[in-house]
Amino acid sequence: FEGGSTIEEIPSGAFAGCPLLKTVALPSTIKKIGEKAFCHVGRYNYPYGGELSKITGLSNVEEIDDYAFLGQSKLETLDIDITKVKKLGLGVFSGCTALKTAYIPTHAEVVSIPEATFSNSGIESVEIPSNITSISDSAFADCKNLTSVTIPTSVKKLGKSIFSNSSALTTITYKGTKDEWKAIDKDENWNADYDSEKKEDVISTIRIVKCSDDDSPQQPIS
Repeated sequence: FEGGSTIEEIPSGAFAGCPLLKTVALPSTIKKIGEKAFCHVGRYNYPYGGELSKITGLSNVEEIDDYAFLGQSKLETLDIDITKVKKLGLGVFSGCTALKTAYIPTHAEVVSIPEATFSNSGIESVEIPSNITSISDSAFADCKNLTSVTIPTSVKKLGKSIFSNSSALTTITYKGTKDEWKAIDKDENWNADYDSEKKEDVISTIRIVKCSDDDSPQQPIS
């Protein structure tokens, strides 16, 4: 991009299916990343992979559309300012297996973590911000490195299979009481893992929820 660029949007699919692209330096004027703008799968049916490891110039982005970075398995560095993002689409970071940071917007206009946002990504820990009131289906599914999740009392709804097959996650910390946790509107399979042999969802027995008034949780809390 030329110096002095005033471009504000990366269009849908702009850099999709560019398997040799390694780094991208965007102008700081960018406010929107379009659907599948940098995705490595979908448009040209490439498998997860690619060489893209770093994108800069995202510090003023306000909108990230569906599957923007889908399948970029080497993507590690994004300079996103989570306080400015007002819209986050489906599956934005899905398949970003090298990405360790969970970029969850803290802007008041973002109240939900969309479906499959971080599925099959490399994130290691998640602290849900207090602007979030719901977590959608498979938001953190297949995150093999995920070991820590903290959920605030602002969350009132949990979708299906949120942590499915995130096998390293054994304890979920909830900032409220056991009664507040039980009052959350949960899908019956919110804590399910997918059993590939049975080809069905099976309620996880490895995860417990630790509430603020429970020092020694022993069983998963429904």
